[in-house]
Amino acid sequence: MRKILIVAAMTLLGGAAMAQPPAATPKPEDTWFILRFSDGAMAWNRDAGKWNQAGDTIEGQRLVFHSKPQEVDGAKVTWKQDYWKIVCPANTIEIKSGEELGANLQTLFSISSAKAYVIQQNTSDYFLKLVYCDNRMIDGAREAKGILGVMEAMSKPVPAQ
Repeated sequence: MRKILIVAAMTLLGGAAMAQPPAATPKPEDTWFILRFSDGAMAWNRDAGKWNQAGDTIEGQRLVFHSKPQEVDGAKVTWKQDYWKIVCPANTIEIKSGEELGANLQTLFSISSAKAYVIQQNTSDYFLKLVYCDNRMIDGAREAKGILGVMEAMSKPVPAQ
């Protein structure tokens, strides 16, 4: 009888251990695309892009790197991270929220646009519009995983050609 109780207890304990939920799988890192410019780089988060139901407005996230820091109100801005919304038929972009950062990633300024503004050619806004609204491939854009990998790739000097 004693053996039966021990076996039954072990079976119950073993069953309870087997019923534990599996360990959570880590979330895969977001995929970013990096586009180099002569004065820095821009990257956009492919996984953050969300279309509205009508399919004419896209919201997403981007990161901009200035190889030569830009002087803004006496501070040197090296990075800009923002969340944006583009209305494709209107050719406008709105900066919903974001921040400008120094070289040590300290927040210098919080940014947002009071209202949408027209997208100008040959700006980082323009390249986002080309990719999302016009479904264009941008020559030279390359893929990176995770924000830290993106920042490292963006801040490296452009190799000589």
